[in-house]
Parts: sequence; structure tokens; C-alpha cells
Amino acid sequence: MKKALAMAALAGMSLSATAELDRVYYSGPGFTTLNINANAYQALAQESAQAGPTLIVMGSLADGSGTKQVISGNWGSTWAENPINNVAYAKMATRIGTANQFYGLKADGTGIDLIYYSGGWQVFLPPVSTANTYKAITADATDTRRLFAARTDGTGVDRLFFNDLSQ
Repeated sequence: MKKALAMAALAGMSLSATAELDRVYYSGPGFTTLNINANAYQALAQESAQAGPTLIVMGSLADGSGTKQVISGNWGSTWAENPINNVAYAKMATRIGTANQFYGLKADGTGIDLIYYSGGWQVFLPPVSTANTYKAITADATDTRRLFAARTDGTGVDRLFFNDLSQ
């Protein structure tokens, strides 16, 4: 339960340019915050396929210099950062039920990437143009190839489809 609360807090956060990545967790009558690194992030997505002591968060750096995998193998006592790419994402969403995969809404407004690890980090481009169209994204829990995206003009939410990575 403590891990679920802590990671739920991280997964839903959007941090300011001056905030560091913290682990917020329940420790009894109140919540405790533990700083886990010195980098500031503007968007986060938790790895959904991990269990046990391994905690993984994908984070887009607030300075716009790129995206990193922030990982701990011991319940968050120590952390390491691994570079993923040099793209900044305004919003991120984990691809439900899959390891090392997430969606990233590009901060420059040029589209949405599906990022996955297959011996190295790869970007899979969507078959639809999403330039300057969306302001928020979340993964579809019922289909790993789909995500929901809220339109910037406020007219609705689209269910987007990404082709299977094996094709």
C-alpha cells in the first residue's frame, strides 16, 4: 500500500522547473517526502510492469535537455539516472502493462512519441499527425496500443491508435 501511494503521487505529478524529483510516501499519520535526485522534471510516468523493490520512473527534464529513466532496485533508498533521449516532453503516460514503454507529448508541440526499450531506447512514431493538437495524454488501460489525448481547443478527447511495435 505504501508503494502504491508513493508511486501514485509521482505518476500524477507535473513538477515546476525548480522542483526536484521527490518520493512522497505514507509513513503513519502523515506523508513523508524523500528527495531522490537533484534534477528537476516537468513530466513523469511510472513504469507499470515493475514489482517488488524495483521502482522505475521516466522523467522529462525541466530544462528541456532530454528524458531520463530514474531507477531504484531497493525500494527507493538509492537511485540512478539513465539517459533515454534528448527530447523534452510536456506530458508523459506509461504504456499500461508493458515494460520500458511510455508515451510522450512533445513539449515543442510537434506530436506524441511512443518510446520503448529493445536493447536501446527507440522512438516509434504515430501514424497520425498530432502537431499542436493535444494538451494532455493518458494511456488506455484496456488496450496497450491506444491512448487518450485531450485537444488543446477544448472540443473533446481523442482515442489514438499506435500500430503494434512488431509490425
